[in-house]
Amino acid sequence: MTGRAKQDKPGRDQKAYLGVQFVSNLIGAAVVAAFLAWIVFSVFGPGSGNLIEVRAFLLLFLLCFVPIQCHSAVINTRKDYLRGKWMMVNPAGREPDGIINPWRRIGPAALPAAVVLSLAAWFLLPLTGDESFTLFTIDAIAFVSLFLVTTVLIGVILPRDQVSFARALDGNGSGAVDPAPPRAYFLLEHLLPWAVIQGLINMGIGLKQFKWALEGTEPVAAITSPLVAWDFGIVFGILYFFMLLASGVQVRGDVRLGRLAPKRFGIAVLDRMGVPASAVGVILTTILAMIAVGWIMQAVFPLAGLDEFSVPTAVAFKTLAALLGTLAGCGAGVWWGRRSESALMEA
Repeated sequence: MTGRAKQDKPGRDQKAYLGVQFVSNLIGAAVVAAFLAWIVFSVFGPGSGNLIEVRAFLLLFLLCFVPIQCHSAVINTRKDYLRGKWMMVNPAGREPDGIINPWRRIGPAALPAAVVLSLAAWFLLPLTGDESFTLFTIDAIAFVSLFLVTTVLIGVILPRDQVSFARALDGNGSGAVDPAPPRAYFLLEHLLPWAVIQGLINMGIGLKQFKWALEGTEPVAAITSPLVAWDFGIVFGILYFFMLLASGVQVRGDVRLGRLAPKRFGIAVLDRMGVPASAVGVILTTILAMIAVGWIMQAVFPLAGLDEFSVPTAVAFKTLAALLGTLAGCGAGVWWGRRSESALMEA
């Protein structure tokens, strides 16, 4: 079985389905804007930000999350096609272009748009005349900017991708794809894009976090090894979790297309796990990873003579944790998603 999963109820057509992704984008943009602004300016700040802080935040936020929101829309749309949640009824004269790598799909539109929007925010923000911004204002600017530009981008990107993916999956026209070399596939379509994005995000957060630890309302005398060690473990675990989910969704369509050969679970008990058990397993693995990595780093730092850290050194370790968490999460996601989709194909 290489086609879509069957559903009792017919799915929407491709045009009607776009509304689902517009709503998902609205919710996603609101959540990430609120959460990141809260982390940077409330947890690691006084609940407000000065002009240079807000300019830097918006620059990095938009550069990273415009591609993330577009990528999420593409891979979730493909997954929903596999599950029969939408159908290709009328491609409206569009022809498939054979682009399957989601980063190649979104890059030509999302990256220039992210750069232009980020620079616009950087130069326009001083025109407000404000030298200090409340948390609500920062959140509102980040959300509105991200939501508006990604809604336009999704409306441009998704219709073409729907045609190409559906035609490739059904084996029609020029949408057919060739197998992907597994190592190059993992490196170029999972690890490198996410490593760049997550490295930048955590580098920016780390600068604010550790400067605030030394200069905030309750400053510490020094950035100690336990603080950096447990931050390392938390960052590693969080990114392991989210990258596992992202890569796990993305790889499923590639298995169905034959870009990666189907592969069975190597451990018998995993072959019998249902969705609830899988979810519990992922959560427990994430918690254990946080604790284990944090404990290991707390033991390693003193052995290496690292008892206190400067801000740049602490930021470097936080960025390293992000890169390692991305590597582990992408690897686990590709491994799990490939085998889970293979099991569904055989069912």
